[in-house]
Amino acid sequence: MGSSRVLAWPYLAGLALMIAIPMTAAFALAFTDYSGVQSPRFTGVENFTRLLGDAAFWRAAGNSLVYEVISV
Repeated sequence: MGSSRVLAWPYLAGLALMIAIPMTAAFALAFTDYSGVQSPRFTGVENFTRLLGDAAFWRAAGNSLVYEVISV
């Protein structure tokens, strides 16, 4: 039983490196203005309010919803 826990550590380390760290970084960068060249500038929820006011976002969300309903 103890050896199975030892064998799980490489998997958990890989999971943290490949999934949890990039996901956390993406979540943190969602609240910034970041071009990839300059250092990030914190903007708060401005990115999300701009997204909710964008007609292209709502069109894409509607298309995704239609696709989901048709597929299921």
